[in-house]
Amino acid sequence: TIIGTTDENGTVLAKVPLGTRTISLHVEDPDPTHEVRPRYESECELVAFAPPTTPLGATQRMRALGIWDGPPISVFGEGSLEALSYFQFVMGLPRSGQLDAATADALETLTHDSGDAT
Repeated sequence: TIIGTTDENGTVLAKVPLGTRTISLHVEDPDPTHEVRPRYESECELVAFAPPTTPLGATQRMRALGIWDGPPISVFGEGSLEALSYFQFVMGLPRSGQLDAATADALETLTHDSGDAT
């Protein structure tokens, strides 16, 4: 059992043992004075992202962000390029529909990829 807290944005950060593939996440309101204490439970699969400069890494990250609902892919197609263009628009980047350095950097920053299972 790993017990932790969230940051000011509600992000949960926890170190998990290397090789862990799935986790059960249980979140509840710790304030005993609240009449209703919301609780959230979810099963999560942990994956390591491919580099954000590749179509696979970009689509993995867009999927994690809720921008791409297709499977992670190794070659961009029409739908994934539209999702990439939409991501650029949302981030205020030039809307080229191409996986450029600024787009890859933004994808990496938003998905907090640190190279280990965090």
